[in-house]
Order: sequence, then structure tokens, then C-alpha cells
Amino acid sequence: MIQEDFSLQNSENYKPYEQSIELVEFLKNQFGFPDDLFVGKSFYTIENSNIVYMLNSELDFHYKVTQIGIPVFKGEFPKGYVTNNFIYRYGKLAKKNVIEVDDNSIMTLLNREGISLSEENYGNGHQILKSGQKILGRGWIREGMLYFDGSKIWRQNLLDN
Repeated sequence: MIQEDFSLQNSENYKPYEQSIELVEFLKNQFGFPDDLFVGKSFYTIENSNIVYMLNSELDFHYKVTQIGIPVFKGEFPKGYVTNNFIYRYGKLAKKNVIEVDDNSIMTLLNREGISLSEENYGNGHQILKSGQKILGRGWIREGMLYFDGSKIWRQNLLDN
């Protein structure tokens, strides 16, 4: 029997994320995530990358891996953005900056068109968009209009569900 080598190549490129405390505080302040969401979590980035990953524990560097955890943040902190992957997985726990989108508006948002918001007081920065119990992803507000901020494949996945 031939034994395949499943050891993978990127583990030596993972480094602990130096701004993890600031990132956690940002996520709690921006979206009202509970403190216990981040208990026992570790944050890493890949050398020469601007994506931050969250793990449920410390990374064991004895094993070679290609990807770890869930991507949480992309870009230079704090100017980047929270990933849709993170929002999709944990958005139901958010207590702030969550906007309920009615079924009639979903197609408009997925077609990259904005929808007018009522005069409610929405926070600054990215918003979590949801419809009922379903998290749609990340959105943003400009001049009283709400926009969906997702890649073409993300929008297509939402259309298929």
C-alpha cells in the first residue's frame, strides 16, 4: 500500500496576530458580540497576507496545514473589513449594527443596488444584514442607502439557497 503524504505546506507561514486584542474589542464594540464568543480563541495571519484567522485553540505547529480556522478580518486593521464568512457564522450572536432586510429587498441588494433606509439611527461602519433567522452577510450605509457587500460567488450562493 502506498502511503500518501498529506502534510501540507503553509504552517511555517502562520504567525500569531499581534493586534488580536484590538480586533476582539472592535468586534465586540461594532457588533455587540458577547465576551464569551472569544474565550479560548486564537488569531493568526499568514506571512505576506492581510487576512486574520480565528481558531478555537492555539495552533499546533507540529502539523503542517494549508488553512486554519475561519477568516475573520481582511485588510490592514482597522481600515479593513470583517469577512462575510465570520458574519455568516456568528452574525446571529450580534446585538448591534444588525439590519433586518425584508424579503422584497433581498434581490435588489444582491443585484448590487441600494435600498432606502428609514430614519432609524444606524451605527457607523459595516452592518450585519439578516432576513428573519438567515444571515445574509456584510452591508454598509451611504447617504441613507443600504448596500450589500459581498463577492459575486457569495451573492450567487445566497441566490441558490
